Amino acid sequence: MRSIEARLGLLALAALAAVSAVAVTAVLSVGQLAHNGQSLANANDVLSLQQDADMMHDALRSDVLSAVPVTTADRVSALAATARDADQLRQGLSASRAQLAALHDARLVATYQRTRLDLSAYAAAAERVTALAATDPAAAARTMPEFNRRFEAARQQMGDLTALLRAAAERAELASTRTESSTRTHMAWIGGAALLLLLVLTGAVWRSVRASLTEKALAEAGMRDANEQLLTDAAREGFDGTLKDAFDMATTENEAQSVVRRAVIEVVPGHRAELLLADNSKAHLTRVMTEPGDEAPGCGVLTPTDCIAVRRGRPVRFGDAEGVGACPKLVGRGNDIGQAACSPVSFLGEGLGVLHVVTKPGEELSDAAVRSLAVTAELAGTRVGTLRAFQRSQLQASTDGLTGLLNRRTVEEKVGELQRSGKTMSLALCDLDHFKTINDTFGHEAGDRALRVFSATLRSVMRSEDLVARYGGEEFLLAMPGCDLRAAEEVLGRIRTELSLTLDAGGAPGFTASFGLTVMPADQPLDEAVRAADAALLRAKSEGRDRVVVASAAVLG
Repeated sequence: MRSIEARLGLLALAALAAVSAVAVTAVLSVGQLAHNGQSLANANDVLSLQQDADMMHDALRSDVLSAVPVTTADRVSALAATARDADQLRQGLSASRAQLAALHDARLVATYQRTRLDLSAYAAAAERVTALAATDPAAAARTMPEFNRRFEAARQQMGDLTALLRAAAERAELASTRTESSTRTHMAWIGGAALLLLLVLTGAVWRSVRASLTEKALAEAGMRDANEQLLTDAAREGFDGTLKDAFDMATTENEAQSVVRRAVIEVVPGHRAELLLADNSKAHLTRVMTEPGDEAPGCGVLTPTDCIAVRRGRPVRFGDAEGVGACPKLVGRGNDIGQAACSPVSFLGEGLGVLHVVTKPGEELSDAAVRSLAVTAELAGTRVGTLRAFQRSQLQASTDGLTGLLNRRTVEEKVGELQRSGKTMSLALCDLDHFKTINDTFGHEAGDRALRVFSATLRSVMRSEDLVARYGGEEFLLAMPGCDLRAAEEVLGRIRTELSLTLDAGGAPGFTASFGLTVMPADQPLDEAVRAADAALLRAKSEGRDRVVVASAAVLG
C-alpha cells in the first residue's frame, strides 16, 4: 500500500508540474503580448503625433506665406497664428519623446533628434519671417528662400521619421502577431505534452499498482505457504522429538520394537507394516514386528544386502507393486498391494534391517508419511544399534574372551548379589588335570581348545540360574544357588560324564577335571568359601585327580 501511495503522489506531483509549466508559459506569453502591444501602441502614438507635427509644419508655412503680403492690420493676427502653430509644433515634438524612448530603436531616436532640431529651427525661422514681415516686408521677402530651404529640410526629416515610425509600428504589430501565434502554439504543445505525460504516468502508475497488487497477492500467498510450512515443520519436529524421546526410553530391543509399532499406527493408520532385523551375525533377517499382527506384508528379503533400500541407504517408494520398476520381492505377492515404502534400519552406516509398509490397492502413501517412516526407521536403527553395542561392550567387560564364560570380577559381583538376596548356594572350584602337559605336548592352541570344550560342557550341564566363570588360567568357579551339597555333587558328576563323552567324540586331546565343593551360606564371605573349595580341590588333586571332593567343614544336606 505504501508503494501505491508513493506512486499516486508521484502522479500528483507530475500533474502539478505540468499545470505549473502551462501556467508559467501562459504568464510569460501574456507578458510578451503586453510588451508587444505596448510597443505597438507607442509606435502608433508617436506616428499620430508625427502626423500632427507634419500638419503643424504645413500650417506654419501657410502662416508665413500669408503674413508677408498682408496689410498692417492683418499682420498682427498672422504673428499670433505663427506663434501659436510654432508652439504646438514644439509641444508635439516634446510629447512624442517618451513614446520614442519606449520603442528602444536607436536609429529612430537619432532621426527624431535630427527632425526635432530641424523643426525647431524651422519654427524659429517662421517666427522671424513673420515678425520681419510686420516691419519690413521687403526684407521678409528676401529671407523666404532660406525659409523655404528650412521648410524642405524639415519636410525631408519629417518624411524620414514618418517612414521609420511606420516601419516600427509594422514591426511591433508583426511581433505581436507572431508572439500571439507562438503563444498559442507553445500552449498547445505544452498542453499536449502535459496530457501525454499524464497519460504515460497514469499508465505507469496503473501498471505499478497492478504489479503491486499482484506482488501483494503473491506475498500473501507466500506467507500463507510459509505459515503452513511452519506448522508442518512444527508438527514434524514435534513428532520427531516425541519419537526420539520414546526410543531413548527403550532399554531393550523389544521396547524399541514396540515404539516402532506405535509410530507406524500413528503415521500410517490402517496400513500394513513389518520390521525385519538382522541377528548378531547380520546374515539373516527376522520379522520382529508386524502391524496388524494378522495382516503382515510378508516381505521375502532374507538378508540386509538383499534389500534395495538398505543397499542405497535411503527410503525407496514403489508406486505400483506390479510395475516394471517394482521391487522383485513385491512382484507376485498378490493383488491386495497398492504402493509400498521401504526404509532402511541402519547404525553407523551398517544395515540392520528394513521397515516395510504397504497399502491396499487405490491407497497412497503421502510424502509426509514416507518421511516419518524414514525417521522412525532411522531412530530405530540408532537405538537398536546402540543397545547391541552396549550389550557387546557389557559382554566383553563381563566375560572371558576365550571361553565366553563370566570373568572373575563379574562372577564375584553376581555372587554378592545372590548373597544380598539371602540365598545359600553350593560353590565349586575345578580345573583341568595336567593342563601344562597338554600345552607342552600338543601346543597352546590345543590347550585353548581344551578350555573351550570344558566351558561348553559346563554350560550344557549347568542350569540357567547357575553361575559359571573362568576364575583364572585353567581354573573355573561354579555357583549353584538354592542347591545343596548332595545335588551339587550330582551335577559335578554329570559334568565329568559329559566331558568324557565329548572327548571320546574327538575335537580335543583327552583330559579330565578335578572339583572341590563347599556350601556357602548367605552370610559367609566369598573369599572364605573360595578357600574352602580350593582346599577340597587340592585334596582331589592329591588323591589322584578326576574326582569330586567335598570340603571337610561342609555338612551334606
